[in-house]
Amino acid sequence: MAGGTTQDLLTRTLQDADLAGNAYWTIRNGYLRRMRPDWITIVMGSNDDPRVTPDDLDAELLGYAYYPGGFSSQNDPIILLPDEVVHYAPTPDPVAHYRG
Repeated sequence: MAGGTTQDLLTRTLQDADLAGNAYWTIRNGYLRRMRPDWITIVMGSNDDPRVTPDDLDAELLGYAYYPGGFSSQNDPIILLPDEVVHYAPTPDPVAHYRG
């Protein structure tokens, strides 16, 4: 969104959060990029214990998988680390504490 304003950024973020519960942004090639919420998987677990599930108390955010074209596309996911993604979830999901 080159040349966009703060209002443009906030409008798109709120739109994603209102419709999908989450908004995701990253920086690629020096530009802020919006990622479609329905093309994202949040990867939860543990680097130390493969038995940890997303709902375990010891689970931590390991990263995000972004599927260009959606999950049904044949594209491999782009894996992003937590420090590469802005995740806005204003209303927590009561079933999954790590997403909106």
